[in-house]
Amino acid sequence: MKSATPKSLPRLLLAAALAAAPLSLGASGLLSIDAALAAKGGNGGGNSNGNSGNHGNGNGASSHANKGGSAKASTAKTTKTKAALLKKAVKEKQPNIASQLGALNAAHASANAFAHASPNSRVGKIAAYAAASGAATAAQDKVTQAVADVQAAQEAFDADPTNPDLEKALADAQQALADAQTALTDAQTQTSALLEAAANKHPVSLETQEALNDLLAGKLPPPEPEAN
Repeated sequence: MKSATPKSLPRLLLAAALAAAPLSLGASGLLSIDAALAAKGGNGGGNSNGNSGNHGNGNGASSHANKGGSAKASTAKTTKTKAALLKKAVKEKQPNIASQLGALNAAHASANAFAHASPNSRVGKIAAYAAASGAATAAQDKVTQAVADVQAAQEAFDADPTNPDLEKALADAQQALADAQTALTDAQTQTSALLEAAANKHPVSLETQEALNDLLAGKLPPPEPEAN
């Protein structure tokens, strides 16, 4: 058997490569030697990388989505549980509202009982508080209006600062606001004093006062408007 010469060796190697590599048709339908030679490495890399990349990424994305959904569900469940526990703890910590009201439970009386109550009775004292509370609310409304009047007067004066009438209007509005604030302070002080007298204790918590106001809703006539 003759040994391959140096000149024939490249041909033999090419023939062996063609025999081992799968055939591939180019765009023209003819065999592409370059494609055939590259097919083994190209397809292997392409299929391996493509398939592994697609399967890997697909499975990874699916796994990530599942984990994300599970994490959100778990977080929502934990938040709901904490909220329920907090609500239970607050409820257990707070004393019964009837116990907080104490003597103010007399506010359960009917509207007719309030209308005919003696001023020195518990119901009568609660009625006095309610009247003072209504007056304080009216005083607060006056302060709100006075603030708006000052702002309007200030804007008018800023637009024409040399106008003496506008300057006087601003000064009058500012004085009216000061008077309204003083009246509000007095009304609030009186309301607090009457509330403590009706409750026969000091101080009365805001929660207790709100519970009392709820009991009084609709039982007493609104305060009469002040004469101008």
